[in-house]
Order: sequence, then C-alpha cells, then structure tokens
Amino acid sequence: MIFFVVVFAVNLIVNVYIFSRTRAVFPAGNGVWWVFAVLFWLVAFAYMIGRIIERSGYMTLAEPFVKLGSWWLGAMVYLTLLFLVSDLILLAGDVFDEDLGPVIENNMGDLLKNLQAKQGVFAVLGNHEFYGSATEAHEYLENHNITVLRDSFVLLPNGIAVAGYEDITAEQMYGNPRKPLDELLAGIAPETPVFLLDHQPYQLAKVAEHNVDLQVSGHTHNGQMWPFN
Repeated sequence: MIFFVVVFAVNLIVNVYIFSRTRAVFPAGNGVWWVFAVLFWLVAFAYMIGRIIERSGYMTLAEPFVKLGSWWLGAMVYLTLLFLVSDLILLAGDVFDEDLGPVIENNMGDLLKNLQAKQGVFAVLGNHEFYGSATEAHEYLENHNITVLRDSFVLLPNGIAVAGYEDITAEQMYGNPRKPLDELLAGIAPETPVFLLDHQPYQLAKVAEHNVDLQVSGHTHNGQMWPFN
C-alpha cells in the first residue's frame, strides 16, 4: 500500500508540473481546453489504470492503457528535463563578438534584460568575449541581470546546481588555468542534479566521469564552410 501511495504521489506531482507548463497552449475555459485536460490526465494515469484493469482480468482492455502509459512514463522524463531547462536560459558564451562598442551604442542590454526565467539567467564567457575584453563583457552582463559563472556554481531553489567553467581561452591567452573539475564541483552534494556550462565542449569524456547530468556548450559549429570542418 505504501509503495502504491508513493508511486501515485510522484506521478501526480510530476504530471502537475508538466500540465502547468503545457496548459497555456490552449485558451482556458473553452471546449478545446477541457478536452485537452481530460485527455492529459487520462494519459498521465493510463499505466496505473491499465494495471488495475489487469487485476480485474480484462487483459484485452488493460493492454492499450499499459502500452500508452509506458510510453508516457518515458515522455515524462524528457518533458520534465525540458521544462526544468526552460526555467533557466543558459547562455553558453560568445554572447558578444569581441568589441562591445556596437552593443553599447545600440543599447542591446535592454534585450538582455528581457530574458526572464523563474530560476534566473546564467552565462559563461566564450572565446570571443576574451578576444575583446572579458572584464567588460562580464560587467555588462552582470549589469543587465545576468549572472556570470566563472569557475563557480550556484545552487538554485529547485535543487539544481548550475556550474560555469571558465573558457579555455583564458589559459591560452593569459596563462590563467581554470579550476580542475574536481575542485569546481567539490562543494556540490553527490545527489544534486548538476548542469555544467562550458563554452567549448572539449574533454567530454573527463566530464562524463564526474557528477554532471547535463553539459551546455556554445562553441559547436565545427567549421562553417566545407572542407574546413
């Protein structure tokens, strides 16, 4: 009985979260919205409904519910991750292309201020910020409500840790080595979900050895014209 209650509670909580993030797609109060709501909760509990019907012996009726519910269990995982990520806007570097002059002249900071996320907006610097002025880029982002993570991390209210790795360009240009990954993640509890921002996705195998659940990178173009990729 306890197991059933726990499963029911977890399923309910996760689906309430998914429902709250998807119901806005349909205008509230009209017939379409109510059809969506009924179908959503039918699918959300399809697996449990199917198992209950199985115990009653109606296997033919139970099978479609179990199959549908099984697919939905997988979808729940990815939808939850997707919506958690969308609660952050993660800027993975190269926000500016070297010179900040045009950005300041055209007051592009107002656009940055329009970025809104429940858990906050976070950024790391990319190689192009270092080609210009990393210090000025850092200050400009911070002055426009964006938290810049440079070999540091933050623990969000929802329990996710967001760590920002300093771009390797800092070491290449100025001889400033970034922290070892062990040291960067040392203050994060092992059970905490970790999102890592690293502009250039190098050493992914090394990252995979650590407590990192998702890495977000920006320097991924792999060359812009054939055959230079």
